[in-house]
Amino acid sequence: MGFVSDDDEHSSPRDEERHEISLPIMKSSGANADSAKSADNTDDAVDADFPNCILKCKSVFKCKLCPRIMCLNVEMVKIHLKSKRHARSEKLLGEGRLKLMLNSDGELEEEQETHAERHARTIALSQVFTLFKNF
Repeated sequence: MGFVSDDDEHSSPRDEERHEISLPIMKSSGANADSAKSADNTDDAVDADFPNCILKCKSVFKCKLCPRIMCLNVEMVKIHLKSKRHARSEKLLGEGRLKLMLNSDGELEEEQETHAERHARTIALSQVFTLFKNF
């Protein structure tokens, strides 16, 4: 066993991990005014999408276009509305290829057949099978 120094007493493996993690730093350029304008534009777009895409269900926010996404607060909602996943869902909606959405009640709304349509199809199939059995 070795001696414990003052530095070792206050550090932990968890602290060492924090020191090793470094985030990329964006270098500032002369285009700060342009980036500030684009940031304002994205914030305006997020604020415009907020009532159209987001449902408040109990204590969470749900995205209508991304039904598996639940956000706990407004900040998380804004982050989601800027995300690639939400942008992809918007693109699919525009192309008419979005498969799952939330309805106004917060329930999944699929582009599949309704219960009545499924029931009618089942009855029609059963009638066809009884006709084949009679031959």
